[in-house]
Amino acid sequence: MSAPVAEPRAQCLPPIFALLWPWPDKPIAQPGAEFWNDIAAIARQQRLRPLLHRKAQHGGWAVPPAIADNWALADRRAEVRALKQKVELARITRWFAEADIEAYVLKGGALAWRGWFDPAIRPMRDLDLLVRADQAEAAQELLISRGYSGAPVDVVANSKHLPALTARDSGVVVEIHTRMIDAPTQRWAERDARFCQLASERARRLSASEGGFAVFSDEDTLLHLIVHAVLDHQFNNGPVLLLDIEALIAKGQIDWPQFWETADKIGARRAAQLALKLAEAIVPGLTVDWQGHAPQDLDADAVIGAASLMLVPAEKRTQLGLVGRLARFSWSDRIGVVLGGLMRQRRSVTATEPSGKQGDPPEAAAGLSHMLAGARSAAGRAHIKRSLAVAKWLRG
Repeated sequence: MSAPVAEPRAQCLPPIFALLWPWPDKPIAQPGAEFWNDIAAIARQQRLRPLLHRKAQHGGWAVPPAIADNWALADRRAEVRALKQKVELARITRWFAEADIEAYVLKGGALAWRGWFDPAIRPMRDLDLLVRADQAEAAQELLISRGYSGAPVDVVANSKHLPALTARDSGVVVEIHTRMIDAPTQRWAERDARFCQLASERARRLSASEGGFAVFSDEDTLLHLIVHAVLDHQFNNGPVLLLDIEALIAKGQIDWPQFWETADKIGARRAAQLALKLAEAIVPGLTVDWQGHAPQDLDADAVIGAASLMLVPAEKRTQLGLVGRLARFSWSDRIGVVLGGLMRQRRSVTATEPSGKQGDPPEAAAGLSHMLAGARSAAGRAHIKRSLAVAKWLRG
């Protein structure tokens, strides 16, 4: 049983959540065109158009025709993309097995083809594969030799993954990961190594009908998704997290004592508490087995704030995420986190616009300016305020 926590005020939650997960006792009103324009903008940014298309078909919503057509087109494209990704993942699994490269499918790829939901409603930008650090170079070079385009091995200090690669024929993007979570400090590097070790020991291979890929246990997949969304991204990778949590809890086989034990071992208990309380508040009928770990100090405003963080526009994630991310760390760790963020920002910029040498002071200054630019608008300042409140709660 979960401990009592103040119920989030329904009128304060962003309305898109009521569309995605309607509660039986809270019917959806028929809004006007301005409402649907706002929803359409969020849906495009957050990979929600296929899911909203399916919901609209069954819910009888009065969606403007232009938006409805756009959602239907996005749904068809997502179906094609998911099929290409599944085929590509099967090829990579075979290639890696032949080369004795041990790999695990992370995040959405571990869920999409298990028959829990139509893969189209959970679009993936790329496929994430975790390999051992000593096999990362071989994995990257193998994919390049098989027709993938992209940079060779280029590891930025504390980076989770190598440069993305793109399949020549299908356009599917793949990232080779060497870490499960961001590790901007030595403490988090040790926690990541521990998580990788524990998850690898409990990993399994899906059946042939589910794709035949190697994945982590359901509880480790759930914890990884939460840590990635809450700690690595401050919730700004969107409401898809709630779809994943719902699927894993409703359809998976979560070993809850193991889940909470591992969360404690990697310093992620409060991240798990906040994400799961948010899911309980939004998804009807979702029940978490708290095992005595329900948060006693989490109020409705913190839950509402976390929900709002999910909807930041994609182009502002880097700008608006840094302050909240920094607030999770001690003062002694923040310089290293800033420098790591600037290095990653430098690499993402120069991947498309190469200029200058890595680490040039003017480029570092430009990266910091870009990250802080989001605070110039009222919406940006409100987002940063919510980020700081969430970070404060996560630190306890």
